[in-house]
Amino acid sequence: MHCIIVNVELPSRLDRYLRRNYPELTQGIIEQLLRRGQIKLNGRKVSAGIRVVNGDEILIQDKVSLTFNSSSSIEQVFSPAVKNLASKLLQEYQLYSDDNLLTINKPHGLATQGGSKIRLSIQDALCYLNTQGNDFKLVHRLDKDTSGLLLIARNYLAAYQLTTAFFDKTIKKIYLAIVYGRPLQSTGEIQGMIAKNRGGVYEKVMDDNNGKLAITQYKVLTTNGKISLIEFIPLTGRMHQLRFHALKLGCPIIGDKKYFTSTSEIKHGLPMLLHAKKIIIPDSLWGFDLTIEADLPEYFLTIMRSIS
Repeated sequence: MHCIIVNVELPSRLDRYLRRNYPELTQGIIEQLLRRGQIKLNGRKVSAGIRVVNGDEILIQDKVSLTFNSSSSIEQVFSPAVKNLASKLLQEYQLYSDDNLLTINKPHGLATQGGSKIRLSIQDALCYLNTQGNDFKLVHRLDKDTSGLLLIARNYLAAYQLTTAFFDKTIKKIYLAIVYGRPLQSTGEIQGMIAKNRGGVYEKVMDDNNGKLAITQYKVLTTNGKISLIEFIPLTGRMHQLRFHALKLGCPIIGDKKYFTSTSEIKHGLPMLLHAKKIIIPDSLWGFDLTIEADLPEYFLTIMRSIS
């Protein structure tokens, strides 16, 4: 086994620490090795999101061939697609930028992180940009099929501050979705324990030990009875939380091919109509209030016109 003693000034997610020190590893490979138990933390099998602190021990099986230290001279080859995406992040998709933060309006169909079935991701583009003297770091993610606001830290300290703020729920995120039907109540809160089944789909569970608490506030903005525009505010950050909670409301998100797909969606190829519209960062983070909004895609606006 390779034994690595963590040396960090501030706590860091395990996957981010590994990517920073093992440039060969993609997010997908890290998660695969963790699932197989080929990477362990302090002798235990853990998930990618666990935080490592100074002195922690990472064990990596010998058959995993890696070169430690991201400062080593490893030639990385980036495809034209990756370089083109990197340019778009800094130009076409960019909404806001300062010394700590880059914010983009992510289009539908673009993955945030890599994986076994992902050919191109924002993480790939950031890796390329980081070879050009930058230090970009992902601090949260959006589903591939979700469009809208994505925050990217410009340095390690900003990444820690933003990750902590997300964990402490001081950053407010507001989403818009177009759904089938109309909820019985125009405003409300959905909460309960949810967990993933083997098919990767969320299900409601009654046993607190087998799930995680998920809470979402919602408000119907407009409806014609058949479809509705809903504002969702997640108070927790579970994967697919809004998509699952929309389904539990009896109003699945249009275009959500994992939790609900109608015959007409397949015929017309509709994208999923879930958009990260607004993020509010309090002044407790950097000394000033910051609100960033992402314009809705044109296909969103076209369908919204049919509601009003």
